[in-house]
This record gives sequence, structure tokens and C-alpha cells, in this order.
Amino acid sequence: MGKFTFQHTYQFPWELVTHTHLTKYPTEKEKNIVGAEVVESKKGPGNQIYLKVIVTCLNVLPSVFRKLKVLDVPNILYEEECWIDTNRRIAQLKSKPLGYQNYAVMTESSTFSPASENPNWTLFTQEGVIEMIGFGRMSWLIERNVTIMEELMKERLAAFKLLAQ
Repeated sequence: MGKFTFQHTYQFPWELVTHTHLTKYPTEKEKNIVGAEVVESKKGPGNQIYLKVIVTCLNVLPSVFRKLKVLDVPNILYEEECWIDTNRRIAQLKSKPLGYQNYAVMTESSTFSPASENPNWTLFTQEGVIEMIGFGRMSWLIERNVTIMEELMKERLAAFKLLAQ
């Protein structure tokens, strides 16, 4: 199982960052995401908003995975649920792929909130889990590859930070 955590502070207000996130796709800047459709929208008490969005992505899985019929499709769909509290200036999001839960569990949760060092900035926190299931021994190999990639990226990021100083 691979887990990741990512944080970034945008030096822009929460309202702009949240709006940009919710309206960023499709865009010429990301050709692999070809559509986003709001399939459910609700307003709650106190300026709370709930959205469910289906995002359509081109299938960029390597051919080794596409040998499985369920993964040999032109597009992959993701469901993103958003809970937005405009009074508290917090947006919480959860996303997951649709269609191949028997082979992989991939969940992602994100939060947009005012940054503690400056309330006019926005802290973006993202956590995710990727677990390959139903592949037998190949599952171990995939997870090992993910671990190696994580280690290499950490090493290269550290080297990059040293070069940037």
C-alpha cells in the first residue's frame, strides 16, 4: 500500500483558490482531463455547499495494466465529492476512481483552509492511499515499484532543493 501526503500554501485568498479548483477542468493546460460534470449540487444551512463531480480522464495506464479488460478502456472516471463551508472558509474534498475497485483502491482527500501564517493565503493539504488488490504476486511488485519511486523522488527533491539555494 502506498500513502502520500502533500501540503502547499497558495499566496491567494481561500475564495479564489477554492473557486479555481472547482472550475479548473477541462483546460488546455491539462490534456489528460477531458471533462468535469457536476452531477449533484445541494445548499445547506449557513452557506454550506455540497457538490458531486464526475471527472473524465484519458486512460494513461501502462499497457501491462491494460491487459486486464476492465482497465483497457479509453477513459477513467473519478468521483469527487466536495463539502464547502463559506462561513468557516473550509473546503473538504474526497475523490476516488470509478469502475475498477476490485483491482485498486485509490482514495484522495484534500482540504483548502486559510493559512495560519496569513489568513489571506490558503493552505492546501492532500492525502492519498493507493493499494493494488486482486493482482496476486504482481500486487507486491507494483507496490514495491511505488516505494522505489517515492524514495527516488524524495532523494531528487532534496538534491533539487540544494541546487536551488
